[in-house]
Amino acid sequence: MIGAEAVRQPEVRAVYQRMVADELALLTTLLGDSLRAAGRATDVSAPLAAGLAALIAGAYQLSSATTDVMPRGYAAEAATRHAELAVAAAPMRR
Repeated sequence: MIGAEAVRQPEVRAVYQRMVADELALLTTLLGDSLRAAGRATDVSAPLAAGLAALIAGAYQLSSATTDVMPRGYAAEAATRHAELAVAAAPMRR
């Protein structure tokens, strides 16, 4: 896994950190748009994006390492529900 190599190799870490930063920026923007459209506070978009990114990375690792254990196709539904519930639970915009 790339994350494991990033822990051991500084040159991999640099590339991996840039990739994660880009993914977080995109997720933050998308969640911010969703929060705004729902009339919710947008200042929670970065932490929500980090949680969603962690869910995605963990789901990928579990699915890759335990192909016979994790239910097929669960990750997309889980990530979507996480995002929907996070937006619904966010504080209302003032």
